Amino acid sequence: MSKIFKLENGRKIFFPDGKAYRILFDSSDTGAKKIGGLIGVIPAGAKGVGYHYHDNRESILFFLDGEGKALIEGREYDLGPGTVLFVAPKDKHKITNTGRLELRYVEFFTDPPMESDFSEVDHPIAKKRKGEWN
Repeated sequence: MSKIFKLENGRKIFFPDGKAYRILFDSSDTGAKKIGGLIGVIPAGAKGVGYHYHDNRESILFFLDGEGKALIEGREYDLGPGTVLFVAPKDKHKITNTGRLELRYVEFFTDPPMESDFSEVDHPIAKKRKGEWN
């Protein structure tokens, strides 16, 4: 059954730093069984989620506002408005805001719920550059 809902009624899930957050729309909101989505907001200076991977999940992220970097399998990539990022299963990754404004994106992912497929890992770049990557 199709559904329409408003983001302001979505569940706001805060990152561990208490600043960055996601507005989640997954199976519990939409009834979708194979796909979920979220709006991500990472304020300037916020830490976001650590370097991590998903065993089965595929994600596509559309960046709307702000500037950032993606750390994917140890390589850095610039992010900004109009950038689209595909993250394959098992690829270790992290998104960081490197600008002065909020970094905002829309993400769609397979295999909801979001919390069911998440494994955090350490990475030397993330440890070495604490100001940029943690």
